[in-house]
Amino acid sequence: MRRAPYLVIPALAVALAASLALAAASGVGKKLMGGRDFATNVTISFTAPKGYKIDAANGYENWRGPDFTNLDIGSSDLESGLHFDVHTASTRSVERAARDKTGKDMGGIPTEQVEAGPIGVPHIVRGRKVGVIRGFYLVRQSTKKNYQGWTDAAVAFWLGRGYPVLVADVNTTAPSADEYQRIEDMLPSVWNKRVVEEGIRGIAVEGNLAPRTITAHVSGRRIAGRATDTLGHAIVGANVTLRKPGGKPCCTAVTRATGAFTLNVPRSAGTGAFQLSVAAGGAKLTKSVKIG
Repeated sequence: MRRAPYLVIPALAVALAASLALAAASGVGKKLMGGRDFATNVTISFTAPKGYKIDAANGYENWRGPDFTNLDIGSSDLESGLHFDVHTASTRSVERAARDKTGKDMGGIPTEQVEAGPIGVPHIVRGRKVGVIRGFYLVRQSTKKNYQGWTDAAVAFWLGRGYPVLVADVNTTAPSADEYQRIEDMLPSVWNKRVVEEGIRGIAVEGNLAPRTITAHVSGRRIAGRATDTLGHAIVGANVTLRKPGGKPCCTAVTRATGAFTLNVPRSAGTGAFQLSVAAGGAKLTKSVKIG
Protein backbone atom coordinates (compact mmCIF):
# COMPACT_ATOMS: atom_id res chain seq x y z
CA MET A 1 0.00 0.00 0.00
CA ARG A 2 1.47 3.37 -0.96
CA ARG A 3 1.56 5.76 1.96
CA ALA A 4 1.31 9.48 1.39
CA PRO A 5 3.31 11.48 3.92
CA TYR A 6 0.39 13.27 5.59
CA LEU A 7 -2.89 12.16 4.04
CA VAL A 8 -5.65 10.32 5.85
CA ILE A 9 -5.36 6.56 6.16
CA PRO A 10 -6.20 5.23 2.69
CA ALA A 11 -8.58 2.63 4.13
CA LEU A 12 -10.43 5.36 6.01
CA ALA A 13 -10.93 7.85 3.19
CA VAL A 14 -14.68 7.15 2.84
CA ALA A 15 -16.94 9.58 4.73
CA LEU A 16 -14.07 11.84 5.81
CA ALA A 17 -16.04 14.92 4.79
CA ALA A 18 -18.90 13.88 7.06
CA SER A 19 -16.54 13.43 9.99
CA LEU A 20 -15.05 16.89 9.46
CA ALA A 21 -18.47 18.48 9.27
CA LEU A 22 -19.46 16.94 12.60
CA ALA A 23 -16.26 17.65 14.49
CA ALA A 24 -17.06 21.23 15.41
CA ALA A 25 -20.80 20.69 15.81
CA SER A 26 -21.03 17.55 17.94
CA GLY A 27 -17.51 16.59 18.96
CA VAL A 28 -16.79 15.89 22.62
CA GLY A 29 -13.59 17.77 23.28
CA LYS A 30 -10.81 17.93 25.83
CA LYS A 31 -9.34 21.34 26.53
CA LEU A 32 -5.57 21.55 26.60
CA MET A 33 -4.60 24.54 28.70
CA GLY A 34 -1.81 26.95 27.88
CA GLY A 35 1.25 27.36 30.06
CA ARG A 36 4.45 25.39 30.41
CA ASP A 37 3.52 22.64 27.94
CA PHE A 38 1.38 24.52 25.44
CA ALA A 39 1.98 27.72 23.55
CA THR A 40 -1.78 28.39 23.22
CA ASN A 41 -5.09 26.89 24.31
CA VAL A 42 -6.46 24.37 21.85
CA THR A 43 -9.20 21.76 21.96
CA ILE A 44 -8.78 18.18 20.82
CA SER A 45 -12.27 17.19 19.74
CA PHE A 46 -13.69 13.75 19.13
CA THR A 47 -16.76 12.78 17.12
CA ALA A 48 -17.98 9.31 18.03
CA PRO A 49 -18.84 6.79 15.27
CA LYS A 50 -22.39 6.59 14.01
CA GLY A 51 -24.62 4.75 16.46
CA TYR A 52 -22.50 5.57 19.51
CA LYS A 53 -23.72 8.03 22.12
CA ILE A 54 -21.93 9.52 25.10
CA ASP A 55 -22.59 7.67 28.35
CA ALA A 56 -22.31 10.52 30.84
CA ALA A 57 -23.59 8.50 33.79
CA ASN A 58 -20.20 6.94 34.50
CA GLY A 59 -18.39 10.28 34.66
CA TYR A 60 -15.88 9.27 32.01
CA GLU A 61 -15.66 9.58 28.25
CA ASN A 62 -17.28 6.33 27.21
CA TRP A 63 -19.74 5.81 24.39
CA ARG A 64 -22.58 3.33 24.35
CA GLY A 65 -23.00 1.52 21.05
CA PRO A 66 -25.46 -0.96 19.51
CA ASP A 67 -26.40 -4.08 21.43
CA PHE A 68 -24.71 -7.29 20.39
CA THR A 69 -25.88 -10.89 20.38
CA ASN A 70 -24.47 -13.71 22.46
CA LEU A 71 -25.01 -16.86 20.39
CA ASP A 72 -25.34 -19.02 23.49
CA ILE A 73 -27.83 -17.05 25.58
CA GLY A 74 -29.48 -14.74 23.08
CA SER A 75 -29.69 -10.97 23.07
CA SER A 76 -27.49 -8.96 25.40
CA ASP A 77 -27.71 -5.36 26.50
CA LEU A 78 -24.06 -5.08 27.42
CA GLU A 79 -22.35 -1.86 26.46
CA SER A 80 -19.98 -1.43 23.56
CA GLY A 81 -17.98 1.63 24.44
CA LEU A 82 -15.21 3.87 23.20
CA HIS A 83 -12.65 5.63 25.33
CA PHE A 84 -10.91 8.82 24.21
CA ASP A 85 -7.93 10.29 25.98
CA VAL A 86 -5.14 12.75 25.28
CA HIS A 87 -1.59 12.36 26.52
CA THR A 88 1.59 14.34 26.01
CA ALA A 89 4.88 12.81 25.00
CA SER A 90 8.39 14.05 25.65
CA THR A 91 9.60 13.02 22.21
CA ARG A 92 8.83 14.58 18.84
CA SER A 93 8.75 11.12 17.27
CA VAL A 94 5.03 10.71 16.59
CA GLU A 95 5.46 7.12 15.44
CA ARG A 96 7.21 6.11 18.63
CA ALA A 97 4.59 7.94 20.72
CA ALA A 98 1.76 6.04 19.01
CA ARG A 99 3.51 2.71 19.46
CA ASP A 100 4.23 3.43 23.12
CA LYS A 101 0.57 4.16 23.84
CA THR A 102 -1.29 1.32 22.13
CA GLY A 103 -1.87 -1.89 24.01
CA LYS A 104 -1.27 -0.39 27.44
CA ASP A 105 -5.00 -0.10 28.19
CA MET A 106 -5.68 -3.78 27.49
CA GLY A 107 -5.19 -5.08 31.01
CA GLY A 108 -2.19 -7.25 30.18
CA ILE A 109 -4.01 -9.08 27.37
CA PRO A 110 -1.52 -9.92 24.55
CA THR A 111 -2.04 -7.92 21.36
CA GLU A 112 -0.69 -7.66 17.84
CA GLN A 113 -0.43 -4.78 15.39
CA VAL A 114 -3.04 -5.05 12.63
CA GLU A 115 -2.69 -1.67 10.93
CA ALA A 116 -0.37 1.35 11.01
CA GLY A 117 0.71 4.30 8.89
CA PRO A 118 0.61 8.07 8.35
CA ILE A 119 -2.58 9.98 9.07
CA GLY A 120 -3.78 13.54 8.66
CA VAL A 121 -5.56 15.18 11.62
CA PRO A 122 -7.86 18.05 10.57
CA HIS A 123 -7.06 21.49 12.00
CA ILE A 124 -10.24 23.53 12.37
CA VAL A 125 -10.59 27.17 13.38
CA ARG A 126 -14.03 28.75 13.74
CA GLY A 127 -15.67 25.92 11.85
CA ARG A 128 -13.27 26.11 8.89
CA LYS A 129 -10.56 23.59 8.05
CA VAL A 130 -7.30 25.55 7.82
CA GLY A 131 -4.94 22.63 7.32
CA VAL A 132 -3.99 19.02 7.98
CA ILE A 133 -1.63 17.98 10.79
CA ARG A 134 0.77 15.16 10.01
CA GLY A 135 0.55 12.22 12.37
CA PHE A 136 0.93 8.47 12.74
CA TYR A 137 -1.71 5.91 13.71
CA LEU A 138 -1.53 2.36 15.02
CA VAL A 139 -4.23 -0.27 15.61
CA ARG A 140 -3.72 -3.32 17.83
CA GLN A 141 -6.02 -6.26 18.58
CA SER A 142 -5.94 -9.01 21.16
CA THR A 143 -4.53 -12.41 20.21
CA LYS A 144 -6.07 -14.18 23.20
CA LYS A 145 -9.00 -16.58 22.75
CA ASN A 146 -12.36 -15.00 23.64
CA TYR A 147 -10.77 -11.53 23.56
CA GLN A 148 -10.36 -11.13 19.79
CA GLY A 149 -12.62 -8.07 19.79
CA TRP A 150 -10.44 -6.06 22.14
CA THR A 151 -9.10 -3.29 19.88
CA ASP A 152 -6.95 -0.28 20.71
CA ALA A 153 -5.88 2.52 18.36
CA ALA A 154 -3.69 5.56 18.92
CA VAL A 155 -3.01 8.66 16.83
CA ALA A 156 0.08 10.75 17.61
CA PHE A 157 0.76 14.19 16.13
CA TRP A 158 2.84 17.29 16.78
CA LEU A 159 1.51 20.85 16.65
CA GLY A 160 4.87 22.45 16.06
CA ARG A 161 7.36 24.43 18.11
CA GLY A 162 6.12 25.16 21.61
CA TYR A 163 3.97 22.03 21.84
CA PRO A 164 4.62 18.45 22.92
CA VAL A 165 3.62 15.44 20.86
CA LEU A 166 -0.03 14.56 21.53
CA VAL A 167 -1.40 11.03 21.58
CA ALA A 168 -5.14 10.38 21.33
CA ASP A 169 -6.41 6.85 21.80
CA VAL A 170 -9.66 5.08 21.00
CA ASN A 171 -10.40 1.60 22.28
CA THR A 172 -13.24 -0.85 22.71
CA THR A 173 -13.53 -4.19 24.52
CA ALA A 174 -17.17 -5.18 23.92
CA PRO A 175 -18.26 -7.34 22.23
CA SER A 176 -15.13 -9.38 22.80
CA ALA A 177 -15.33 -13.00 21.60
CA ASP A 178 -15.46 -14.11 17.96
CA GLU A 179 -16.52 -17.63 18.98
CA TYR A 180 -19.97 -16.83 20.34
CA GLN A 181 -20.81 -13.15 19.82
CA ARG A 182 -22.00 -11.12 16.85
CA ILE A 183 -22.92 -7.50 16.24
CA GLU A 184 -25.02 -6.81 13.13
CA ASP A 185 -23.87 -10.22 11.83
CA MET A 186 -20.20 -9.24 12.14
CA LEU A 187 -17.45 -10.85 14.18
CA PRO A 188 -16.49 -8.65 17.15
CA SER A 189 -12.91 -8.39 15.86
CA VAL A 190 -14.17 -7.05 12.53
CA TRP A 191 -16.78 -4.72 14.02
CA ASN A 192 -14.50 -3.24 16.66
CA LYS A 193 -11.63 -2.66 14.25
CA ARG A 194 -14.02 -0.75 12.00
CA VAL A 195 -15.33 1.23 14.96
CA VAL A 196 -11.93 2.39 16.21
CA GLU A 197 -10.91 3.29 12.66
CA GLU A 198 -14.02 5.45 12.38
CA GLY A 199 -13.17 6.89 15.77
CA ILE A 200 -9.75 7.89 14.48
CA ARG A 201 -11.47 9.92 11.77
CA GLY A 202 -13.38 11.81 14.46
CA ILE A 203 -10.27 13.32 16.04
CA ALA A 204 -9.56 16.97 15.21
CA VAL A 205 -7.63 19.94 16.58
CA GLU A 206 -9.71 23.08 17.05
CA GLY A 207 -8.45 26.60 17.63
CA ASN A 208 -5.57 28.84 16.60
CA LEU A 209 -2.08 27.60 17.32
CA ALA A 210 0.69 29.99 18.30
CA PRO A 211 1.61 32.62 15.68
CA ARG A 212 4.98 31.95 14.09
CA THR A 213 5.16 34.08 10.96
CA ILE A 214 3.89 37.54 10.01
CA THR A 215 4.36 38.78 6.46
CA ALA A 216 3.81 42.49 5.87
CA HIS A 217 3.91 44.53 2.66
CA VAL A 218 3.91 48.30 3.14
CA SER A 219 2.57 50.53 0.38
CA GLY A 220 2.39 54.15 1.42
CA ARG A 221 0.28 54.13 4.57
CA ARG A 222 -1.32 50.77 3.88
CA ILE A 223 -0.07 47.46 5.30
CA ALA A 224 -1.23 44.19 3.78
CA GLY A 225 -0.10 41.04 5.54
CA ARG A 226 -0.80 37.49 6.62
CA ALA A 227 -0.30 35.57 9.87
CA THR A 228 0.44 31.85 10.05
CA ASP A 229 0.97 29.45 12.95
CA THR A 230 3.60 26.91 13.99
CA LEU A 231 2.47 24.57 11.18
CA GLY A 232 2.11 27.24 8.50
CA HIS A 233 -1.70 27.24 8.80
CA ALA A 234 -3.71 30.44 8.73
CA ILE A 235 -4.30 32.34 11.97
CA VAL A 236 -8.03 33.15 11.85
CA GLY A 237 -9.89 35.87 13.75
CA ALA A 238 -6.80 37.10 15.59
CA ASN A 239 -6.24 40.70 16.66
CA VAL A 240 -3.59 42.68 14.78
CA THR A 241 -2.24 45.92 16.23
CA LEU A 242 0.21 48.57 15.05
CA ARG A 243 1.98 50.95 17.41
CA LYS A 244 5.07 53.04 17.90
CA PRO A 245 7.58 51.28 20.17
CA GLY A 246 6.34 51.81 23.72
CA GLY A 247 3.23 53.64 22.52
CA LYS A 248 -0.47 52.90 22.25
CA PRO A 249 -1.99 51.18 19.20
CA CYS A 250 -2.72 53.55 16.34
CA CYS A 251 -4.82 51.07 14.38
CA THR A 252 -6.11 47.50 14.58
CA ALA A 253 -7.45 44.75 12.35
CA VAL A 254 -8.62 41.13 12.55
CA THR A 255 -7.18 38.32 10.45
CA ARG A 256 -9.53 36.84 7.88
CA ALA A 257 -10.17 33.17 7.00
CA THR A 258 -6.89 32.97 5.08
CA GLY A 259 -4.90 34.69 7.83
CA ALA A 260 -4.72 37.89 5.76
CA PHE A 261 -5.24 41.37 7.21
CA THR A 262 -5.12 45.00 6.09
CA LEU A 263 -4.20 48.10 8.10
CA ASN A 264 -4.62 51.70 6.99
CA VAL A 265 -2.27 53.82 9.07
CA PRO A 266 -3.65 57.29 9.89
CA ARG A 267 -1.42 60.28 9.10
CA SER A 268 -1.69 61.35 12.73
CA ALA A 269 0.37 58.27 13.65
CA GLY A 270 3.40 59.75 11.92
CA THR A 271 6.19 57.88 10.16
CA GLY A 272 9.19 55.78 11.09
CA ALA A 273 9.48 52.48 12.97
CA PHE A 274 6.35 50.65 14.15
CA GLN A 275 5.66 47.36 15.85
CA LEU A 276 3.13 45.06 14.18
CA SER A 277 1.70 42.40 16.52
CA VAL A 278 -0.61 39.42 16.10
CA ALA A 279 -2.17 37.85 19.21
CA ALA A 280 -3.88 34.44 19.21
CA GLY A 281 -4.87 32.23 22.14
CA GLY A 282 -2.71 34.07 24.64
CA ALA A 283 0.43 34.06 22.46
CA LYS A 284 1.77 37.12 20.65
CA LEU A 285 4.21 37.63 17.78
CA THR A 286 5.66 41.06 16.90
CA LYS A 287 7.36 42.27 13.71
CA SER A 288 9.05 45.60 12.98
CA VAL A 289 7.81 47.62 10.02
CA LYS A 290 8.62 51.06 8.70
CA ILE A 291 6.10 53.64 7.49
CA GLY A 292 7.05 56.59 5.31
